[in-house]
Amino acid sequence: MTIIALNGHFYHTALGRAFRATSDAAVTAGLMGIEPKRIFAIATGIAMVVVTLAALYLGMRANFDPSIGPARLIYAFEAVIIGGLGSLWGTLAGGIIIGVAFCYERIERNEPFLEEAVI
Repeated sequence: MTIIALNGHFYHTALGRAFRATSDAAVTAGLMGIEPKRIFAIATGIAMVVVTLAALYLGMRANFDPSIGPARLIYAFEAVIIGGLGSLWGTLAGGIIIGVAFCYERIERNEPFLEEAVI
C-alpha cells in the first residue's frame, strides 16, 4: 500500500515533479521557482512517516532493540541494490527476493524463520 501511494505521489503530482527535479539538480530547480530547502524538508518528513510505518510493522512481527539497526540496514541496502537505485518497484522486488532467499536458507538449516522474515 505504501509503495503504491508513494509511486502515485512521485509520478502524478506537482510535488512529485518537484522532488524529481530537486534530486536531479537542486540549483536548477531553484532557478525554476522551486525552493529546494522546502522540498528537502518535505521529503525528510515523508521518509520519517515511511520509517515509522516500517518500525510499527517490525515491532508487531519481531523483537528488536536499539542495537538492531545495522543488521536491518544491511538487508535494506541489499534490497535497494538488487532492485536498482531510484526504482520503488525494483526495491520491492529486491526485498521479496532477499526475503525468499532468507526463508529458504533457514528452511535448509531447519531453523525457525518467521520471526525475522519480514523487514
